[in-house]
Amino acid sequence: MFEHLKKYFLAVRKRRKGGREVNGIAERALITSGSAGLAGSVAAVVTTPIDVFKTRIMLKAMDGQSQGHDAPKGLESVVKAREKAKGQKDLSGWRIGKDVWRKEGLKGLFRGGLLRAVWTAMGSGLYLGVYEGGRHWLERRRGEDEDGDVF
Repeated sequence: MFEHLKKYFLAVRKRRKGGREVNGIAERALITSGSAGLAGSVAAVVTTPIDVFKTRIMLKAMDGQSQGHDAPKGLESVVKAREKAKGQKDLSGWRIGKDVWRKEGLKGLFRGGLLRAVWTAMGSGLYLGVYEGGRHWLERRRGEDEDGDVF
């Protein structure tokens, strides 16, 4: 998806500039950054249900380990939830997913998806944009000698 978006944005830019290739480092880095951000955010949203399952499994495992410890005062609801969960057997990922679907629906499966999309878009865009800009800067620099002559 990233490569397809990058090719698409490069073609759109070329068409708008009368057929001239993208030559600027900053412009190429910006196109790469936008493509990476869009592709990364889509991937983050699509994989959000898996992350929700993983988080619930981890919380369930932590809950089982901490049953013997005293809870700080003011957390009566947490203590009640732990006492209620003591009688339940550990749930598999499939059963946790069904439980989330039954109790919270589609919204529960994609809980935190927007935040993951924004965070991933920023991270992917920054990382790949800087990488691409640096790569093109080094390529240009390699082609010049100290006097600025291309060899």
